[in-house]
Amino acid sequence: MTVEGIPCPEPGCEGTIEDGYCDITGLAYSADERYRLVDLANDVRPRTLT
Repeated sequence: MTVEGIPCPEPGCEGTIEDGYCDITGLAYSADERYRLVDLANDVRPRTLT
């Protein structure tokens, strides 16, 4: 997996990265920036099988 083009070598790091993106959405300067951060968080969210 890569995040913004950088390899993510540690298993399970996707959840931590997702949490980080979600944490900084509150600091976004605009709605567009907030939506972009949420999209990035969704892109790295670990997938689960249902």
